[in-house]
Amino acid sequence: MVNIMQNEIIIRGARENNLKNLNINIPLYKSTVVAGMSGSGKSSLVYNVIYQESQRAFLENLPIQTIGSLIKTPANVDSIKNLPAAFSVSQTSFNRNPRSTLGTFTDISNYLRSLFSILINSMNQENYRDNDFSFNNPKACCAKCNGTGLEYVADLNSIIGDKNNTLNEGVLPYFNSSKKTGEFELLKSYCNDNDIPMDIPFVNLSKKQVEQLLYSEDHKEYNIRFKNAKGKYRTKKSSFTGAYNLVVQSLNDINKSSVYKNIKPYIKLSECSNCNGLRLNNHLLELKILNKNISEVERLNLNELLEWLKNVNEKFMDDNINKLINLIQNKLNPLIEMKLNYLFLDRIIPTLSGGELQRVRLSNQLNNPLIGVMYIFDEPCKGLHKNDIPYLINAFKKLVSKNNTLISIEHNEKFITEMDNVIYMGPSGGYKGGKLLSYEEFYDLNNNPMKKYNKRKFKGFIKYENINANNLSNFKCSLPTRGLTALVGVSGSGKSTLMSMMYDKFRSNDFILKDVSDSEKINQIYILNQQPIHNNKKSKVVTYLEVFDHTRHIYATLEEAKKRDFDISHFSFNSSKGNCNHCGGMGEIQIEMSYLEDIYIKCDRCNGSGYNSKVLEIQYKGLNIADFLNTEVDKLIEIISSKSILYKKLSVLSELGMGYIKLNQASQSLSGGEAQRIKLAKVLGKSKKENVAYLLDEPTTGLNKKDIDRLSGVLHTISKHNQVVVIEHNETFIENTVDYLIDLGLKANTNIEGQALEGHYSDIINKSSIN
Repeated sequence: MVNIMQNEIIIRGARENNLKNLNINIPLYKSTVVAGMSGSGKSSLVYNVIYQESQRAFLENLPIQTIGSLIKTPANVDSIKNLPAAFSVSQTSFNRNPRSTLGTFTDISNYLRSLFSILINSMNQENYRDNDFSFNNPKACCAKCNGTGLEYVADLNSIIGDKNNTLNEGVLPYFNSSKKTGEFELLKSYCNDNDIPMDIPFVNLSKKQVEQLLYSEDHKEYNIRFKNAKGKYRTKKSSFTGAYNLVVQSLNDINKSSVYKNIKPYIKLSECSNCNGLRLNNHLLELKILNKNISEVERLNLNELLEWLKNVNEKFMDDNINKLINLIQNKLNPLIEMKLNYLFLDRIIPTLSGGELQRVRLSNQLNNPLIGVMYIFDEPCKGLHKNDIPYLINAFKKLVSKNNTLISIEHNEKFITEMDNVIYMGPSGGYKGGKLLSYEEFYDLNNNPMKKYNKRKFKGFIKYENINANNLSNFKCSLPTRGLTALVGVSGSGKSTLMSMMYDKFRSNDFILKDVSDSEKINQIYILNQQPIHNNKKSKVVTYLEVFDHTRHIYATLEEAKKRDFDISHFSFNSSKGNCNHCGGMGEIQIEMSYLEDIYIKCDRCNGSGYNSKVLEIQYKGLNIADFLNTEVDKLIEIISSKSILYKKLSVLSELGMGYIKLNQASQSLSGGEAQRIKLAKVLGKSKKENVAYLLDEPTTGLNKKDIDRLSGVLHTISKHNQVVVIEHNETFIENTVDYLIDLGLKANTNIEGQALEGHYSDIINKSSIN
């Protein structure tokens, strides 16, 4: 029976980051959710205090020779008691290696290899081992692709640029990008010799001329004179090879870094032509159980895999086989319960959406025999359609029923109401946050109705066709060149795949324009995904936003700086001219610990500023450079010139509700919601304001109603003269702000063919899956 004195985590005096000396009790063996605005201190409490202290306490009790320097620096907290061992179930940290598949990630592939080795040996009296069926085994894998199932091939869509351009304008970018090696002069000689005009659009060339430019293997030598990278003229003799054939020939030496760099823009990954993507050598692919080799079994969806296992069990009727199949089934069942039955074991982990990945991890934990542990989740509802959330809630309740403690950061109201305990943080973000709020206080802050925008209609469209990737097959869709478009549908329906393919096809000019005027043509594209900004301790907001030069320019142009012959480099903490020579501009001194993680303490020479005393004497409106970098953005906007580039860039941050951020803040300390908006601010802060496509992956992630309202206003404004496409699940945001919908539906399929439901919001909303 649990001791009543140990049924709560007891935290006293938590001051990590922006936490305001918090005292809080969190129930053990229950589910707790932490809610609040972006930057209000949720991550600081959950990760920097609770999770970090749990890790540190656990590691301290391992043999010292085992842990080395793994022990974390203590969190800034007076005391914390009754912490269980903690697991972090994250959406963002995972192996990005294409060899990491659903099967290897869940260990199901290991059991399946054991099953194959036992059965193949029993049928053929051969001596196969489990590892003989692994594509990571050099002796077992396909020799051509080394077990990746993929190979590089020439990409004709990238080799040919905009077909409305001429040869002189670079329609074949391989030759134009190689001007300094004489390739363009060679092209000119060849075209002159074969009467191929270089000043008419590529689309108007004859079929024969196009074939010559792409596939010619001309043996005639031309004398070429050109200017090399050093600006000196060189001459050489060379014969002409068509652009496509040049790339194909270069693939033979693709392992050379110089060759890869040269042809990278003109190649793409495709299914291996030798093993057809099955990863193993031909001999192993001939070994089959119930007419399927192991690679074919790993390409079955999880429901089909269960059926195949059932048939194997019925055919062989062996106790050992039965036990092994039961182990596999026990691993598969939680995945299917989480509605991931459409996946297959060969699915590469980096291609899973955040929502899929988190449910895979959660499914793994449902099989965990450990009890009494603590699970930490960062926005478990992120990436999930409203229809997926009940399955997530049920999984949480199963974990709690095993006497586990669950702590989550979340904004989804349905999820919050189903948890046992709620902690509200606020009242705002950054230095204005870090306090505990009552439900009434939190409700008052977040109950204002969000602004609704009129639905706009546009006639110009970009049409994408022949989209084939993951679960999209011969897919096509159209997006207005202006306005805000949302990609909606359940997790796994193909939204992230579609957005990625839109980006790739735009970059390779593989699209069709419909009713688009010259003034509405899109000439630039950005994609903002959910990857973290930086894990580098030296990365600061000021450097990521690319505003450090503008900041230092302000100080370098001051009269006092000119008198001392200080240039812009004197105001950089990375320069020996301006930084503190004791800490090297870090503002901290690293103390090496023999057995613990290194400790950083404030530098006593520069008092943590990172600058030398001479530089700190230069002041702009009462602030030295260190003071400036440690002042909130909202306050900086009040003192710098409204005509400056710096003002324009910082104003975007303020518009996005991040005026509390300081430029000297470490990038790695940003919460998920803050990191997303920092990325958006960086892109929006660039000078071009029209004819741009912005692709955003769940921009409302980590934001509460107030944050979302601010974001809606910004996106609505920029979408007036630009194309904005978002993957989104937030129904209120979609209802209030979105002009056009592409709905991939309520099913997460392995093969979505043709075209999804799409149209202007007001025309298709009643048919959409968001209802």
